[in-house]
Amino acid sequence: METCLVWHRRDLRVADNPALNYAAQNADIIIPVVCIEEAICASESPGNASVLTTQFKLECIADLRSQYRKLGSDLLVRVGTPEEILPRLAREIQATLLVYSKAHTQREVDRENEVCGILRMAGITTVGYWDDLLVDRASLPFELEHLPQDFSEFQQMMIEPFKNIPLPLVSPTQLPSCPLKVDLLPTLESLGFSAGATSNQPKRSFRGGTTEAMERVRSYIWNGGGLVEYVKAR
Repeated sequence: METCLVWHRRDLRVADNPALNYAAQNADIIIPVVCIEEAICASESPGNASVLTTQFKLECIADLRSQYRKLGSDLLVRVGTPEEILPRLAREIQATLLVYSKAHTQREVDRENEVCGILRMAGITTVGYWDDLLVDRASLPFELEHLPQDFSEFQQMMIEPFKNIPLPLVSPTQLPSCPLKVDLLPTLESLGFSAGATSNQPKRSFRGGTTEAMERVRSYIWNGGGLVEYVKAR
């Protein structure tokens, strides 16, 4: 029996998600999980998350949990570093597999290498996917080390690859129930922000999450004619 952890990072969605699709096709038990680092919240240190950034991410996570519940599953949200949480959770559920989306920044690449190294030493298989690329790296007509510096040259070289952009993956319509107890989502206050921390911040006209994002895309392209106007302006 395959027990799988689905580690969500920037890929806070269930639609067109290669890691989740792999889990749905290969695992009997699926535990989706998001890790929130309390240390990078509510701090004035350079590079740490602002209150609006953290609020937006919490909204995205809440929307992701709602998506999972519609599929019969649920989402674990743990506060702490992935290096601490994922190995401990893997031992708790006797996981045999971890699937995740690959990262681009060096800090996150180092992090996934550390997490995967710990899990592999415990005999757990790890499978990572690039999930935010319009064209798969293997389909590029050049090595990344020889990326054209001139945009016109790049544009000409990408004409053929852009003709073969893959269709979105067929998303799961049902998932096995999550066997673990799911806690309430963290709040800004529980992550160290003061009560009313957003009161003096600029108001946003949208919420975080795939549901809101897809509605805005539909509104811009199909309902509002924004894409047509953009083409005309060009």
